[in-house]
Amino acid sequence: MIDDAAGLRGWLFGSLHLSGARHDDLPRRVRRALGWYRALQGRGAALTAPFSWVYDLGHLLVLGDAFPFRSPWELAGWPDDERGPRLDYENRLLNALLRDPSVRQASEALRQDATREDLIARGVELLLAPLAGAPGLEAPAVDMGLLRELRPWGALDPAGEAAAWEARAGRPGALLAAHAAATAAWLARRRPGPLLGADDLAEVEHWSAYRRAAQRLAGRRIAARAAAYPALALQPLDASEEREEETDEPDSGYYPQGGFSELATRGALENLLPTELLFLGEDPFGQRDRPDIDLFTLRTLEAETLYFQRDSGQLKRTRRTVHLAIAPDAGLRVQLRWHGDPLAVLVYGLALRLADDLGRVFRGDAARVEVHLVETPGAPRDRLEEDAELLRVLLRHEIARGACAVHVSPAGLDLRALGARDRRVYGVAVAAGERDPAGLPAPA
Repeated sequence: MIDDAAGLRGWLFGSLHLSGARHDDLPRRVRRALGWYRALQGRGAALTAPFSWVYDLGHLLVLGDAFPFRSPWELAGWPDDERGPRLDYENRLLNALLRDPSVRQASEALRQDATREDLIARGVELLLAPLAGAPGLEAPAVDMGLLRELRPWGALDPAGEAAAWEARAGRPGALLAAHAAATAAWLARRRPGPLLGADDLAEVEHWSAYRRAAQRLAGRRIAARAAAYPALALQPLDASEEREEETDEPDSGYYPQGGFSELATRGALENLLPTELLFLGEDPFGQRDRPDIDLFTLRTLEAETLYFQRDSGQLKRTRRTVHLAIAPDAGLRVQLRWHGDPLAVLVYGLALRLADDLGRVFRGDAARVEVHLVETPGAPRDRLEEDAELLRVLLRHEIARGACAVHVSPAGLDLRALGARDRRVYGVAVAAGERDPAGLPAPA
C-alpha cells in the first residue's frame, strides 16, 4: 500500500517516463488522465499496468490518428536497455490498437461525446481487458484518499520521479520491468481478431443514451446475441415478390405523367427517350428560330437535372414495412439451462439483426422495421416499457433516420390490421408455449 504523497507521485508520474505519447502540455493532460485513473480505481478495476498505460490508452481513444508517438522524436536518446521494451509497447501494442477496426470504431463513437470522462475511462478499461487475471502482474495498492488529493503542479519531471520511486523501493529498473511485463502479458493474452466485441462497441456507442448501469448490461447481451447470428451473404441473395399488390402510389420503376418539363410518355423508365430532352433546347429569349443544340447541356440534363428535379424516391424505391410482433412475457423470459441468455434476449437480438440485415437486402428501397412488444393480459406493463426503452436505445440511429420504430401494443394486436395501401407489408410473430402467435388473430 502506498500511503504517502511522495511515493504515490513517484509511482504514478514516474511511469510517464515510459509513456508512448509525446505532449508539450503534460501537466494539463496528466490532470485529465488522473480522472480516468480515479474512475477505474473507484469501480474496482484491476489495474495491474502502470499509470502511463491509462494515460496513453485514453489519449489514443480521444486523438485517434493524431496520437503523437514519442519514438520518432526521442528514439536516439533512449538507453539501450529501454529501447526494446519501449518499441515493443509503441509498435506492437499502441500501433496495433490504432489499426484495429473495432478500436477505431470505438474511438470514432467516443469522439462524438469526447467530454464524457466516464466514457473514456470505460473505453480504457475495455482496452485493458487482456490484462485481467494475468498471472505474475502486480501493482502496489493505492490509498484512495491520497489519490483524490493528488494534483500535478508546475513542470513535471517523469524521469526524476521514476528515479525517486526506484530509490525508495530499492529496486533499480522496477518501473521498466513492470512496463515490459505488462506489455508481454497483454500481447500474449490478446485474443485473435478485433479486440472489442459487438457488446463492447454497443456500450461505447450508446453510452450517453443509457439511463442506468442495468440497461448497459442488458444492451451488451442483446448486441452480442445479434452479432452472433450467422452472417448474411448478399451475393447469392435474390429478393423477389411472390405477387404484385395494388397500391395507391405508383410503384418503383415508373414515373408519373407530367413531371419535369411535362414529359409525354408514361410507364416503365425504359420508355423515357433521351430525345424528349431535345425540346428543352429552345431559345428562351426568342432571338433564334433554330438554336444550336449544346450537347454538353443535353448530357447534363440527361444525367443530372432530370434526376434531381424529380421525386427520385418515387422513381427508385419500393416502400416496404416489416412488422415484428413479440410477446415477451409468456415464456420468453425463461432462462434455459443449456444457454446463457433468456429467450427474450435471443429474440431482441433478432430484432436488431433484422433491422440491419433488411436494410442491406433492400438497400435501394424504403425499408422500415416496426417492433411491437405485445402485452400479456394480467402481466405488468412496466417491464414491457423498460424493454421498449432499451430497444429504442439500441436502434436509436435507425429510428432517427426513420427506418425503425418500437411500440408497446395491446394484447389484441392483429398484424393484418397494420397493412397499408402505399407500402408492401410483411408480418413476423414470435411467442412461446401454447399461445397463439403474438399479433395474429386466433382463427389465423
